[in-house]
Amino acid sequence: MTQEYEHKDAGRTCYNSPTEAQPPPNISVATSAQRGSWSTTSTLGAHASFGIFTAGGNISFLHGQHGGWNWGVSGGLGWGNDTRGIGLTVGYGSGGWSWGLGGFFNPEVHTTIIDRDLAFVEQNAMFNCGPACGESASGGFASQNHLRAGLGGDPNTTGVGDVHLWREWSDQTGRRHLRVGRLTRRELFTALQNFDVSVTTRTGERTADGSPLGHSVMLNRATRQRTTIFGIPVTRHTFHVMDPAPRIGGSHIPVHGSVVTRPHNTFLLFPRHP
Repeated sequence: MTQEYEHKDAGRTCYNSPTEAQPPPNISVATSAQRGSWSTTSTLGAHASFGIFTAGGNISFLHGQHGGWNWGVSGGLGWGNDTRGIGLTVGYGSGGWSWGLGGFFNPEVHTTIIDRDLAFVEQNAMFNCGPACGESASGGFASQNHLRAGLGGDPNTTGVGDVHLWREWSDQTGRRHLRVGRLTRRELFTALQNFDVSVTTRTGERTADGSPLGHSVMLNRATRQRTTIFGIPVTRHTFHVMDPAPRIGGSHIPVHGSVVTRPHNTFLLFPRHP
């Protein structure tokens, strides 16, 4: 765990939601003429949806020599998310029964935009997440044990301030660092192209003296996912972090953007001078 220093800067369904305005009734008129005969069709239709349920109906009248009324009603169910969906409709009208089954699948295309290729370092004590991040960022040059020795305190009972951590890291590695507070997602993408980036995420807990308790992770990779939903291109971005917390199969894990754009502190770690 890392003790933070506060500062001033410190599925979608296949159908419309019930709160969305429904489109006005669809009214169409068509005319045709052939070998002296004529016809005109007037159609009125309506459609509504609520959650996974949908219903609709239409009525039409064919004016002409062989004219008459036609009508139909339908109902359906649909389930889906951003990448796949399935729907079932059943209808009945003047032409008899009808039914339909359809779906879609749009596999995401994943592209790695930035990869810092940081080594995974698991923290070896309850409050050693910060020193473990420091070891990963230094490429093993400064171990978490050496960083903790310089910082002092029992790693099983005493947290370390993130500001003190990266100051000690700079002293041991000879590399500069800069605390920048919060960054937007776009700013993080830009920073990750040039720096190693550490963020202190919030845990919602506090130390005995009332200071906020955080957890240090390293940003390792940024990826882009592209897919198409009902013909509309959709792009999403994901950050992957080197999280030193012990876990089964842990190491570099994807996190929601808000985790890294709303931390208490963000630190840019400068590369070593040639």
